[in-house]
Amino acid sequence: MARPMERIHEMGPPPFLTKTFEMVEDPSTDAIVSWNEARNSFIVWDSYCLASNLLPKYFKHNNFSSFVRQLNTYVENATSSSRRRARKRLNATTSSRRRGAVTEDEDDGGKNVQRSEEDDEQ
Repeated sequence: MARPMERIHEMGPPPFLTKTFEMVEDPSTDAIVSWNEARNSFIVWDSYCLASNLLPKYFKHNNFSSFVRQLNTYVENATSSSRRRARKRLNATTSSRRRGAVTEDEDDGGKNVQRSEEDDEQ
């Protein structure tokens, strides 16, 4: 008997993310919502039109606040996961160094690694 988590990669991304991607990817929606230049985030140009025209087409509602709330749950989960991975990498890296040699800046998910003040004094 297969366990539920064994097949998660076979299922693909959650429907919310797939529908959101399709909505932003569609060139006919660029006046309402489009990718930024780097294509790593999107911009809502007209929230009223998004709510009244696009959300009902892709989702079972037209509530912009609900869309943003659900989007934020994915962003928060992704951010939390990347911070956990960064901390694990940081811990693995610093475990071979002497105690307290490296500190992590919480705001940047571990991208800004610095020596601690305690080490500067030694």
